[in-house]
Amino acid sequence: ASITVAGDSVAITSGITAYADTYLLSVDTFTIPFRVAFGLNLSQRIANQTFYVEAVSVDPVTGVPDGKNTIGLAFDGTTATSAKSRVQNGGNTIVETSQTFPTSAGSSLYEIEPFSDESWFHGMTADSTAQRTNSYRKHSPCPDPKAVYKLRIRWLNGGTAPASTTTATLPFIVLQDYSEVKADITAGRGISVAGQGIY
Repeated sequence: ASITVAGDSVAITSGITAYADTYLLSVDTFTIPFRVAFGLNLSQRIANQTFYVEAVSVDPVTGVPDGKNTIGLAFDGTTATSAKSRVQNGGNTIVETSQTFPTSAGSSLYEIEPFSDESWFHGMTADSTAQRTNSYRKHSPCPDPKAVYKLRIRWLNGGTAPASTTTATLPFIVLQDYSEVKADITAGRGISVAGQGIY
């Protein structure tokens, strides 16, 4: 596999060796809640290759992934408009759900948003004023909100060697680490008076 930077984009080309695992792991750590947004174009979708964008929990001292918590999207299989949301808590089995997303063959944008009580996955067309076209929520499981995380971008081949290489091009990836602040919006309590509406 190879990782290159051309212009403003990073391109990660998968290898064709069975079980080959190539990844980028962020240096910085962060905690829940956070938001990951990224653009993605996959040159093809074929069997025995999976591309992941995920946050993984790490040992807070060594910074090495501990295999206990994860949240992310997996792009596998041959359908360009499909991806799997993935959530893991406490080292238990990863829960994967196959869902419809904007095509990975075009200029699409994806978002991952974990909170302490739920996790969201979104998809939309990049560089558009249109709203999100796909949004999905998971309540169980949720990754541990007390854990420390790093961002990982990863190609993983299956036990059968893939027929050819695939290139994942990411024009951008943004991670926002923030703290939630609770606010009481009193004008939103079912009041129909226009002057107290929320816009």
